[in-house]
Amino acid sequence: MYFNIHSVLTGETMKKVKLNVASDRTKKLIEYLAELEVCDRDRMSSSGREYMDKIWQLLNLPTHDQLQSELPNFNKPINWNEEEE
Repeated sequence: MYFNIHSVLTGETMKKVKLNVASDRTKKLIEYLAELEVCDRDRMSSSGREYMDKIWQLLNLPTHDQLQSELPNFNKPINWNEEEE
């Protein structure tokens, strides 16, 4: 269970909110974050890279290093609008 200040004061508990990865807004957020990381990761400070990794972990998605080690064509540009066949 998760608590916030209201729940502590009132004695109520909150349910854990899960990310809806199927929503259009979430897909766009993930797309924009991925594009940002592809474009600017080399120019990011080490702190910036750490924050990007933390964001991916928060979204329960693989980090840059995890993807790079698992996917042979990781640096190949991604066409997010292309339909899967």
